[in-house]
Amino acid sequence: MDFENEIDLNELSERINNLRNLEDQESNPELPDEYCNMDKETIIRMLLASQAENKKLHEKLDKQTEKLDRQDEEARAREERLNKRIDELTRINTRASENQIQMMDKLAELQRQTKQMNDQHTELLTELKRLKDLNRQSRKDKYNTTKQNVKKDKKDEDNHDGEQRGNRVQQKDDFNGDPETLKDACNDIAQSNITDPKSKEERKYRQGMKYNKEISTKVYHHNCDESKLPEGSIILDRETRMLKSIKLSMSVHEYDFVNVKYPDGHMDWVYMPEDVEKIQSVDNDEYMSHVEYKPFANTTLTSDSIPTLGYLRYALSVPSNRMDEMFKESGVGGCRQTIINWLNKSGKQLEYILPALKDRLLADGANVNCDETWSRLRREYNDGYKKVYVWCMVNKKEKIAYYFFDKPEEGTRSREVLTQFLGDAKIKSLQSDGYVGYVFLDDNVVDIEHIYCLAHVRSKFVTAYNIGKVRQAKPFLKWIGKLYKLEKEYKNLGLAPEQIKDRRNDEETSRIIQEMQAELDRLWSKDKIKQSEHDPVFATALRYLYNQWDGLMNYRNDGEYSIDNNIAERNVRPATVERKNSLSFASEGGIECSTTYHTVIQTCRMMGIKVLNYLQTFFEKFNEGCRDFDKMIPGHLVVN
Repeated sequence: MDFENEIDLNELSERINNLRNLEDQESNPELPDEYCNMDKETIIRMLLASQAENKKLHEKLDKQTEKLDRQDEEARAREERLNKRIDELTRINTRASENQIQMMDKLAELQRQTKQMNDQHTELLTELKRLKDLNRQSRKDKYNTTKQNVKKDKKDEDNHDGEQRGNRVQQKDDFNGDPETLKDACNDIAQSNITDPKSKEERKYRQGMKYNKEISTKVYHHNCDESKLPEGSIILDRETRMLKSIKLSMSVHEYDFVNVKYPDGHMDWVYMPEDVEKIQSVDNDEYMSHVEYKPFANTTLTSDSIPTLGYLRYALSVPSNRMDEMFKESGVGGCRQTIINWLNKSGKQLEYILPALKDRLLADGANVNCDETWSRLRREYNDGYKKVYVWCMVNKKEKIAYYFFDKPEEGTRSREVLTQFLGDAKIKSLQSDGYVGYVFLDDNVVDIEHIYCLAHVRSKFVTAYNIGKVRQAKPFLKWIGKLYKLEKEYKNLGLAPEQIKDRRNDEETSRIIQEMQAELDRLWSKDKIKQSEHDPVFATALRYLYNQWDGLMNYRNDGEYSIDNNIAERNVRPATVERKNSLSFASEGGIECSTTYHTVIQTCRMMGIKVLNYLQTFFEKFNEGCRDFDKMIPGHLVVN
């Protein structure tokens, strides 16, 4: 409110000063000079007028003071109400800010969860595609080809086909190694890029390694009656055309037994064969070879029948139930369990030569290769199946392949299986894949040099290049291809082991290995975060190569060592084929019989001996009473 419009403050101030002067004069007994000349009446009237004026002024001042007090009180009330409103608005603003902050935090959390779910969805799609491609690659390797074809990259200038091919490494259920819906990563090579297969070159270092799977046959020559030609005909040329007659039949030999009572009173059933001179007129080799009564192991089977059964069952991988059906349909008859019993009895006879084979396999200073495959063992009382492993150990120099298995009480794939099998043997080296059970075969357990397989490493980089589409895997394939090319050159030149060792450690080989190691160190650092940045399939290959590097390079320490474990991989396949055909074993005896037969069969094949002929000769000698088993092993027994 504007108080100057109602009261003249200057006038009020002047009057107040006058009043104060008057009060001072009243309190002061001395009058000023100007009042001394006035009469007393005038002075009294002036004083009364001043008192009246002063009273009016005080009343007016009191009114103004009261009015100001009321206005001040109203102002304080308005200020208090305003402060309350401000406080209320402040509280509302604070709550709104807190709610906004909570909403922002929730929004950030939702965005983080959304991003995480998107990343997981992307990873699942990638993993799904990788698994699909791995399955497709596995099926392709299983049913389409036995080689790993690395697809050519158009951007790579130096693309050598010879460095991109190699033998397929058998996939195991444990591997290593460690996604769906998109392009087929395995079958997108244009047909025009596939060159015609080259003619198979002659490999002199493989001489003597061939074997014949055919059954021995009899050849009958039918002459041509030239007298039936018209007169004047001239023979220009002559050739032989063959027809093969394959029959499945059974010959039954009946022997006349007589029950005789001897002069001393004892009785017995006896058969007395005819003299050879009396039956010379019989022109039948089958009849002449079975004149004497010689049953196999107290059965109704002749000894020369067992080689055929063993050859069908284990060399050709024909399951016993199929053999049973085959015999029944051909009229031979038989029973599946009877066939199994016959084979088990023959396996017991073959087991006698196993110690001699094992002694040669694990001779002092021997270099052996080892691999394993799984199989099913049926439990008793319909209690399901147990997983067991069949092992194959190969001595390449002695050309011996030896099979054995881990019994359930010894554990599955445990290192004790190998240590118990090796015993006190003083072999020089053992080559295998990267399975952890072999890792313990070091100087702390068995004093040997452990060598790993470069073919397993190559297969992982092939998978990373074909399926993972990782271009960084290409240099590793080239370096490994160059090492294989050098190994092929050593064998073609027929170098001695010492010369091969020198070549494996020369400048050219060392340069290849150094380049590969430098690239490995660059890509696979010790930083776990950087390791996780790689493609999962490629990371598996790098990890495998990094962990097995020292063992992989041990092949350079001796010219007799191999760069890979393919010889053991190839020899263990018959056990894998048997698992797929027969599905399971019914007893440990069945596994023992299988490992015995496979040991003999694969050893014969490595030595280039006809399997059926060896089995026929062995059982014939055994039936004749020969028990010098060191001379009856493959390579020592003279095969008929």
